[in-house]
Amino acid sequence: SRVEGTFRQVAEQYLEQVKRLEWKESTKTEKEWLSRFNRLIFPVIGDKMVTHITTDDVLEIVRPIWMTTHETADRCRFQISAVIDYAIAMRISDRANPAAHRIMQNVLPPWKGQEQHWAALPFEQLPRFWSDLCAQQAKAEKKGQSTASHEALKILILTACRSLDVRSMKWDDLDLDRGEWNAIINKATTNVSVALHKVTLPKAAHDILSGRMQEAPTNEFVFAGLNTKTKHVTEAAVRKQLRALGYTDAFGRPITIHGFRSCFMDWVRVHNVETTEVADQQLAHTEKDTVLAAYARSDLVARRATMMQKYAAYALGLEAPALAA
Repeated sequence: SRVEGTFRQVAEQYLEQVKRLEWKESTKTEKEWLSRFNRLIFPVIGDKMVTHITTDDVLEIVRPIWMTTHETADRCRFQISAVIDYAIAMRISDRANPAAHRIMQNVLPPWKGQEQHWAALPFEQLPRFWSDLCAQQAKAEKKGQSTASHEALKILILTACRSLDVRSMKWDDLDLDRGEWNAIINKATTNVSVALHKVTLPKAAHDILSGRMQEAPTNEFVFAGLNTKTKHVTEAAVRKQLRALGYTDAFGRPITIHGFRSCFMDWVRVHNVETTEVADQQLAHTEKDTVLAAYARSDLVARRATMMQKYAAYALGLEAPALAA
């Protein structure tokens, strides 16, 4: 009789008995494999029995990033397929591999070697989106469900910061008296912290975080999740809220979490709110220099604070800045 196992259990066995022997001295590949498992794969299928994983499960992980960060998507598909092939070889499963390349190539658009921009919400729709997100959160609260993913998405919008940086925010990184967040910028591919970024919190963001603090946090993370591995809310949980709202970009593609950074940038440009340089600093685009902490010494922090306060007012439908002449 077969010994069944969850995807996570089989993956850990596969890493131990096959991959680590292959990697030996090099740790970089192992770090990248583990990062993809923990960030993208385990939150969706980690607790599923290997024999119950379907093509739809694999697509839930791979499809949203297939055309935008194709290399990551393809490597996720490969890792899932390798674990399931191992399960078949070890007689843990006797089902066809749903992540096999020959199956996936029939259900995903062909890759032409050019990464597309992340599908972004047209900024004109942001106030309506915000209102719908609030209604969705209120429904979850009524049912006694966690609202960490809703509020992480709100903070992500109000600060224009990256998903991982917001989701891994710790109480120790916040100074709510000063209305500041010392954001730790993480490299998404390896989860390695690469820089610090000072973020001044608009009032709406401050209110959300103060509310979470009053709920007596039991976890070092602001957006505590149900996932015992990461301890903070997962990308998949936030993506689920986004997908439930059903918004699309100008080309009819479902909007992405990362697209909110473009949404913010488009708003800045069209309304001529600030210079591109100031908006770029808010996005922490130059983290390769690892000198983001130096921004704290410049007057741009104050300008960014004013800009983000205006953006929050726009998102919440409190004001619509006049278009630039």
